[in-house]
Amino acid sequence: CYCAALRAGHAQAAGAERWSYTEYLHNGIDSIAYANVLCCLSLLWGLDMAALRARPAFRQVLRLISAIGRLQNDLHGRDKDRSVGEAYNAAILLLQRYPAMPVVEFLNDELAGLTRMLDRVMAKERFPAPWEALIEAMAAIRAQYYETSTSRYRSDAAGGG
Repeated sequence: CYCAALRAGHAQAAGAERWSYTEYLHNGIDSIAYANVLCCLSLLWGLDMAALRARPAFRQVLRLISAIGRLQNDLHGRDKDRSVGEAYNAAILLLQRYPAMPVVEFLNDELAGLTRMLDRVMAKERFPAPWEALIEAMAAIRAQYYETSTSRYRSDAAGGG
Protein backbone atom coordinates (compact mmCIF):
# COMPACT_ATOMS: atom_id res chain seq x y z
CA CYS A 1 0.00 0.00 0.00
CA TYR A 2 2.85 2.34 0.86
CA CYS A 3 4.60 2.00 -2.51
CA ALA A 4 1.31 2.22 -4.42
CA ALA A 5 0.39 5.39 -2.50
CA LEU A 6 3.75 7.00 -3.28
CA ARG A 7 3.35 6.20 -6.98
CA ALA A 8 -0.23 7.48 -6.99
CA GLY A 9 0.78 10.69 -5.22
CA HIS A 10 3.57 11.42 -7.68
CA ALA A 11 1.36 10.58 -10.66
CA GLN A 12 -1.43 12.79 -9.35
CA ALA A 13 0.92 15.72 -8.70
CA ALA A 14 2.24 15.46 -12.27
CA GLY A 15 -1.21 15.09 -13.84
CA ALA A 16 -3.74 17.69 -14.89
CA GLU A 17 -6.53 16.55 -12.57
CA ARG A 18 -6.09 17.50 -8.92
CA TRP A 19 -7.37 15.35 -6.09
CA SER A 20 -9.88 16.61 -3.59
CA TYR A 21 -8.70 16.99 0.00
CA THR A 22 -10.48 13.73 0.87
CA GLU A 23 -8.79 11.82 -1.96
CA TYR A 24 -5.43 13.28 -0.97
CA LEU A 25 -5.84 12.32 2.70
CA HIS A 26 -7.04 8.82 1.79
CA ASN A 27 -3.85 8.25 -0.24
CA GLY A 28 -1.74 10.12 2.31
CA ILE A 29 -2.72 7.70 5.08
CA ASP A 30 -0.88 4.97 3.18
CA SER A 31 2.01 7.15 2.00
CA ILE A 32 3.02 8.17 5.55
CA ALA A 33 4.09 4.56 6.28
CA TYR A 34 3.10 4.50 9.95
CA ALA A 35 1.39 1.15 9.43
CA ASN A 36 4.64 -0.14 7.89
CA VAL A 37 6.61 0.92 10.97
CA LEU A 38 4.15 -0.85 13.26
CA CYS A 39 4.18 -3.96 11.03
CA CYS A 40 7.98 -4.08 11.23
CA LEU A 41 7.90 -3.74 15.01
CA SER A 42 5.29 -6.49 15.15
CA LEU A 43 7.45 -8.81 13.07
CA LEU A 44 10.60 -8.02 15.05
CA TRP A 45 8.96 -8.43 18.43
CA GLY A 46 6.43 -11.17 17.60
CA LEU A 47 3.40 -8.97 18.38
CA ASP A 48 0.95 -10.62 15.93
CA MET A 49 -0.36 -7.44 14.37
CA ALA A 50 -2.08 -9.58 11.74
CA ALA A 51 -4.51 -10.87 14.39
CA LEU A 52 -5.16 -7.35 15.71
CA ARG A 53 -5.97 -6.07 12.23
CA ALA A 54 -9.07 -8.26 12.33
CA ARG A 55 -10.45 -5.86 14.95
CA PRO A 56 -12.23 -2.82 13.46
CA ALA A 57 -11.06 -0.60 16.34
CA PHE A 58 -7.41 -1.44 15.64
CA ARG A 59 -7.83 -0.68 11.93
CA GLN A 60 -9.44 2.63 12.94
CA VAL A 61 -6.49 3.44 15.21
CA LEU A 62 -4.07 2.75 12.35
CA ARG A 63 -6.01 5.06 10.03
CA LEU A 64 -6.28 7.81 12.63
CA ILE A 65 -2.61 7.76 13.67
CA SER A 66 -1.62 7.70 9.98
CA ALA A 67 -3.91 10.63 9.10
CA ILE A 68 -2.49 12.59 12.03
CA GLY A 69 1.03 11.82 10.86
CA ARG A 70 0.25 12.77 7.27
CA LEU A 71 -1.23 16.16 8.22
CA GLN A 72 1.56 16.93 10.67
CA ASN A 73 4.12 16.07 8.00
CA ASP A 74 2.37 18.38 5.54
CA LEU A 75 2.10 21.27 7.98
CA HIS A 76 5.72 21.03 9.00
CA GLY A 77 6.97 20.60 5.44
CA ARG A 78 4.73 23.08 3.65
CA ASP A 79 7.26 25.92 3.33
CA LYS A 80 10.00 23.67 2.01
CA ASP A 81 7.58 21.76 -0.23
CA ARG A 82 6.32 25.04 -1.67
CA SER A 83 9.87 26.34 -2.24
CA VAL A 84 10.89 23.23 -4.21
CA GLY A 85 7.64 23.01 -6.17
CA GLU A 86 6.28 19.92 -4.39
CA ALA A 87 2.50 19.71 -4.82
CA TYR A 88 1.87 16.55 -2.77
CA ASN A 89 1.02 18.38 0.44
CA ALA A 90 -2.44 19.05 1.93
CA ALA A 91 -1.68 22.70 2.66
CA ILE A 92 -0.48 23.33 -0.89
CA LEU A 93 -3.36 21.40 -2.43
CA LEU A 94 -5.93 23.37 -0.40
CA LEU A 95 -4.30 26.73 -1.21
CA GLN A 96 -4.31 25.88 -4.93
CA ARG A 97 -8.04 25.22 -4.79
CA TYR A 98 -8.98 27.87 -2.24
CA PRO A 99 -6.39 30.69 -2.25
CA ALA A 100 -8.07 32.68 0.54
CA MET A 101 -8.53 29.68 2.84
CA PRO A 102 -6.83 29.78 6.25
CA VAL A 103 -5.24 26.37 5.59
CA VAL A 104 -3.01 26.24 8.66
CA GLU A 105 -5.96 26.84 10.94
CA PHE A 106 -8.09 24.34 9.03
CA LEU A 107 -5.43 21.63 9.17
CA ASN A 108 -4.77 22.30 12.85
CA ASP A 109 -8.51 21.88 13.47
CA GLU A 110 -8.41 18.63 11.49
CA LEU A 111 -5.47 17.43 13.58
CA ALA A 112 -7.26 18.28 16.82
CA GLY A 113 -10.36 16.39 15.70
CA LEU A 114 -8.38 13.35 14.56
CA THR A 115 -6.49 13.35 17.86
CA ARG A 116 -9.72 13.48 19.86
CA MET A 117 -11.10 10.61 17.79
CA LEU A 118 -7.92 8.59 18.41
CA ASP A 119 -8.10 9.33 22.12
CA ARG A 120 -11.72 8.15 22.26
CA VAL A 121 -10.94 4.86 20.51
CA MET A 122 -7.90 4.27 22.71
CA ALA A 123 -9.95 4.98 25.85
CA LYS A 124 -12.72 2.61 24.79
CA GLU A 125 -10.68 -0.28 23.40
CA ARG A 126 -7.99 -2.29 25.09
CA PHE A 127 -5.21 -3.71 23.00
CA PRO A 128 -2.67 -6.25 24.25
CA ALA A 129 0.64 -4.95 25.55
CA PRO A 130 2.62 -3.22 24.19
CA TRP A 131 0.23 -1.87 21.51
CA GLU A 132 -1.25 0.96 23.55
CA ALA A 133 2.24 2.12 24.48
CA LEU A 134 3.38 1.85 20.85
CA ILE A 135 0.49 3.99 19.59
CA GLU A 136 1.16 6.56 22.32
CA ALA A 137 4.87 6.51 21.43
CA MET A 138 4.06 7.10 17.74
CA ALA A 139 2.11 10.18 18.75
CA ALA A 140 4.92 11.46 20.99
CA ILE A 141 7.73 10.59 18.60
CA ARG A 142 6.20 12.47 15.68
CA ALA A 143 6.11 15.69 17.70
CA GLN A 144 9.74 15.26 18.78
CA TYR A 145 10.81 14.34 15.24
CA TYR A 146 9.30 17.44 13.69
CA GLU A 147 10.84 19.66 16.35
CA THR A 148 14.32 18.23 15.76
CA SER A 149 14.34 17.42 12.04
CA THR A 150 14.79 20.92 10.64
CA SER A 151 16.81 19.92 7.58
CA ARG A 152 13.82 18.01 6.17
CA TYR A 153 11.30 20.75 6.78
CA ARG A 154 13.03 24.11 6.36
CA SER A 155 13.87 25.49 2.96
CA ASP A 156 16.79 27.48 4.44
CA ALA A 157 18.38 24.46 6.19
CA ALA A 158 21.74 23.34 4.86
CA GLY A 159 21.69 20.13 2.86
CA GLY A 160 17.92 19.69 3.19
CA GLY A 161 16.30 16.82 1.55
